[in-house]
Amino acid sequence: MEDTNNPDIAQIIQIFIAQMDSAMNISKIVSEHFGEKELSPDSVITGLVYRLMTPMNQTDIDEYMKKADEIINGESEEEDDDIAEDMDEDIDEGTDKGNIMEKEPRKVKHPICNCEVCMNARICLLNYHAYETYEPLSTMFNDAIKKSCDGSKIYI
Repeated sequence: MEDTNNPDIAQIIQIFIAQMDSAMNISKIVSEHFGEKELSPDSVITGLVYRLMTPMNQTDIDEYMKKADEIINGESEEEDDDIAEDMDEDIDEGTDKGNIMEKEPRKVKHPICNCEVCMNARICLLNYHAYETYEPLSTMFNDAIKKSCDGSKIYI
């Protein structure tokens, strides 16, 4: 196991958690605008792609880094317990919940709403194939997106 007491590693972990938290919030917005009752794989992938390709402003960075710090330091235990319970329920109900594992490959559903988030998400999805990452954290984030698409037989 890697040394998580190393300040550089701790910083990378905090940044990654902040990015994921922000991506999930974007996913929730897209999901609501799709009219979904639960987050779909399309909404999650859209949120991840959006966050990869759209930089946060300084206010968002400060907010999500603070949340990530709280998560790392265990200050949000109540929320963590809720997440753990939801994951346990999903596991108990089987892996086909929400039709996560698709039978046939299909394209990610693009948002049709004309709000700023959905318009930017559409642009990100359209330009994703030409997007190149050069720094290690973005590359890891991009690899995670590609693996999740491959695993669920969804392409962007």
